[in-house]
This record gives sequence, structure tokens and C-alpha cells, in this order.
Amino acid sequence: GRSVSGGEVVLAHGKNLFYHLLHNTSASDHAGWGGSAFRVIQALTSWLQLNGFSSSDIPTHQDIDRIIESSFTWSTDWEGAAELATRFLDKYGIDCQMISIESGIEVSRIVPQLVGHFKAEGTPVIIGNVVVSYILFGIELNEVTGEVFFLILDGDDLPSKVKTTKCVWKKEDLFIGDFFYHFCLPIRPKN
Repeated sequence: GRSVSGGEVVLAHGKNLFYHLLHNTSASDHAGWGGSAFRVIQALTSWLQLNGFSSSDIPTHQDIDRIIESSFTWSTDWEGAAELATRFLDKYGIDCQMISIESGIEVSRIVPQLVGHFKAEGTPVIIGNVVVSYILFGIELNEVTGEVFFLILDGDDLPSKVKTTKCVWKKEDLFIGDFFYHFCLPIRPKN
């Protein structure tokens, strides 16, 4: 739970679905690998679809594999879900703004940009690095105290958790100081 006294809540607009590890695939297709970035992309696609920005089917893991194979050199380019989201959104003609921070302790510096994004665009934000894949659906911020909570859907939720999977309000310490983070902020199509 959260408790920001006097905080302002800003949220992504619209509906979204969460896709677990075995959506449109089998366990043998991904033995030994969780694919959290894939689930984040599937959830982002559901947002695009449910909110009228795409009529495409939710991509399978094989579809996403093809995007990765055509877009990245694994040893040098792959940095996580945010980079994958930029390639994926490009397929739909959707631009995005990228924000990067060198350390999780820098996240408070970009909170005003994230709040502005939710107010102006209302699209979910993809967050990733080589370890985590998240979708940010909202922020609660008290501008006086600086206290902030993030409404997060974690791509690492596995099928055993599907019945309880939900967005959860997380404190700033979700962002670990030793890791960089990339934030992909999709720009709402104007047409």
C-alpha cells in the first residue's frame, strides 16, 4: 500500500491486460528463461489494442523474437524492455521519448517528466535494463515533501501468480542504485 498525504495521482489512461509467460506459447519454447521483456511488450500491445491505437493481435514470443533478431546484436545492443519497446512501437508508427538514468537513485530527478508525460500523453511507460522489465501505469507525488510512489506492473510475474497479478504501488527504492534504467515514454498518436 501507499500513503502519500496530500499527494497528486497521475495515471495512464485506458485499459490494459497482463500476459503471462505461457501466453500463445509453450514452456518448452522458453525453457530456462522468463521473458519478462516479452510480457511487458505483450501488455503494451494490449494497451494499444484496447485503446484503439492498433488492431493487431497480441504478438507471440516468436513474433517478438523476430523483432529482436532484426533489431539487436545481443552482445552490444540489448539493454532491456525499453529498447525493445522502441523497436516495437516503431512497427506501429508510434514515436517515443527515451529517458535514461545511470543509477536508480537518480529516479527522483525524472519524476516531474514522468508526471508531465501522464498528464500530456496518458500512455504507460516501459522501464527496463538488463535485469528488470516494468510497466509504469502511474505516479503519486507530494510536491511539498517529495514523497513518491510508482504504480508498477512487473514483467517477472509468473503463471503461478496470474490470479493475483496486479499493478502495485512501489516506493522509490524499487530502483536499485547499482543499475541504470531506461524509460520509454510512448507518444500518443494524434490521428
